[in-house]
Amino acid sequence: MKKVITIRNLNFSFIQSDFSNWQKVEKGGTDSGRVLDNISLEINQGEKLALIGENGAGKSTLIYHLNGIMGENKSIAIGGLPLEKKNFPKIRQKVGLVFQSADDQLFCNTIAEDIGFGLKNLGFDKESRREKIANILEKVGLAGFENRNPAQLSMGEKKRAAIATVLVMEPEILVLDEPFAGLDPGGKLRIIEILNNFAGAVIIVSHNFQLLRQICTRTVVMHRGRIEGDGRTDEIFADTSLLRKTNLYFPPSF
Repeated sequence: MKKVITIRNLNFSFIQSDFSNWQKVEKGGTDSGRVLDNISLEINQGEKLALIGENGAGKSTLIYHLNGIMGENKSIAIGGLPLEKKNFPKIRQKVGLVFQSADDQLFCNTIAEDIGFGLKNLGFDKESRREKIANILEKVGLAGFENRNPAQLSMGEKKRAAIATVLVMEPEILVLDEPFAGLDPGGKLRIIEILNNFAGAVIIVSHNFQLLRQICTRTVVMHRGRIEGDGRTDEIFADTSLLRKTNLYFPPSF
């Protein structure tokens, strides 16, 4: 099966030299502030993967590496392309990243402008953008929202609009940071439907194990910057000793 993400021995650290400046330390530097420690991971085309771990385990830092937000790193390849600055434009078309806060993704006056922003940069004309925007809004259940201001939307609608800004670019990989946070049951169901209908690879960072079971066949467990578990979702969630070790165990009867 085709590998869409390959990570080999990824290390990443921060040193807080003072209270305002952070310095990136490459492999071989000090361990102080290390966030990712010798991460190796492969993800296949079309795979649905859950990335879980306690707060501070390194999950967000890992996914923010995947399209160059944290800078270039030759330990990572996306669709066979090394994560180097010269490859960033192609990699960012392949990897669609949805932030935890939709407000970080919606910055224009209307939803249509937000969704069309990337298309315009790629050279799509006005009519093509209009058609693509309408189609993607239909897919995420926001048909007719083109002229709505993001501030007028509910949290669930904002989440779906943020996902639309990414899906419209037709990525091969969809990466989401806590997509269910703050949503009501109906909002969660709509996000699940969107993700289950996405044909490419999906990586979801979430603490909502119940919803992850409905989407992801594979789960990776992170703890203190390392991968402590990687396997079938049902087996990982049934591994009480692993969940206890990584501070993820919650008694069913509690």
